[in-house]
Amino acid sequence: MKALKYILLVFLAAPMLASCEKETEGVSRVTAYATFKMEGSDFMFVQSGATFTDPGVSALEGETELTIETSGAVNTAAPGVYVLRYAAKNSDGFSASVQRTVVVVSSIPTTDLSGTYQIEHATRENKITITKNEGLVGYYHATDSWWQARAIPLDFVDMGDGTITILQGSSAYGGHHGTGEILPDGKIKFVVTLVDQGNLVNPQTYYPL
Repeated sequence: MKALKYILLVFLAAPMLASCEKETEGVSRVTAYATFKMEGSDFMFVQSGATFTDPGVSALEGETELTIETSGAVNTAAPGVYVLRYAAKNSDGFSASVQRTVVVVSSIPTTDLSGTYQIEHATRENKITITKNEGLVGYYHATDSWWQARAIPLDFVDMGDGTITILQGSSAYGGHHGTGEILPDGKIKFVVTLVDQGNLVNPQTYYPL
């Protein structure tokens, strides 16, 4: 008789267990991504030939410190723009990352290029504004570098030798990068390569107002 009662209890409980399993199907759970603490700035200038020491980055999931995987390297013998990427995975295996841009320059830029400029063009009078990114002399944002109706805003770096490097970015025309010059008369020449326009090269010169 007892065995029969146990069989009946199991039989009655089975639908309840199945119901509980169904209630948890498709239910998402919250995961906490790594939070990063970056020592030093996320944008740095380094003089060519000097020693670069990474100030370091740490990552936490709650109170637990996570392992950082660093990719990228800085060659101080070769002026250029270098990107260091720091990634960490949380306990659920989800990755997050931050990055630091290190610019190796011939000499640390000291001339402030921020201000209002006008395009050097036969018929156009487009004006642009150049401002310092993060308040740093040598690291800038330009509101445009084109003479068409749609602007091509960009970020660029003064390399300390009369040239500029246009950082990778995007606009209504797609991705871009490029180079340029700081001319002796204060003009700035942008040479923008529009990657998604068949690598169309767009040179434009602006003079300060």
